[in-house]
Amino acid sequence: AVFEDDILWWRVLLALPPSSQLLEAQAQVRELEQRGEVLPAGLCLRLVRDEVSRARREAAEQQERREAERRMRERMRDPLLVQPPRQPPRFPGNPFGGNIIGGDRDLMPGGGFLPGGRRPFGGGGGGFGAPPF
Repeated sequence: AVFEDDILWWRVLLALPPSSQLLEAQAQVRELEQRGEVLPAGLCLRLVRDEVSRARREAAEQQERREAERRMRERMRDPLLVQPPRQPPRFPGNPFGGNIIGGDRDLMPGGGFLPGGRRPFGGGGGGFGAPPF
């Protein structure tokens, strides 16, 4: 019985917070009444349901926007995300980065000092008892 009472639903419709869609719907209903047309049964209930669902969608969208803004502010507080990490300084002539040790300028003529490898000034890589070529 309550769901079929159009006068009750019209009053509920008038009590809802105003919005452009709600004001447009109310104007259409008033125009129908002024022309003397009979309102379809359940029209006010349908208008109330539509407005409530629209208001809920709008509130959910606002909540999502606020949450996204909050997450963005949290990310912006993290200094690693605001500025890129600091790189070690690069030295002139070193194409491999900021390290002074290593690279082509750190090797001695003829190779390095690794066991079994070549000697600094040439020569074989043999050990004790091995031929020195």
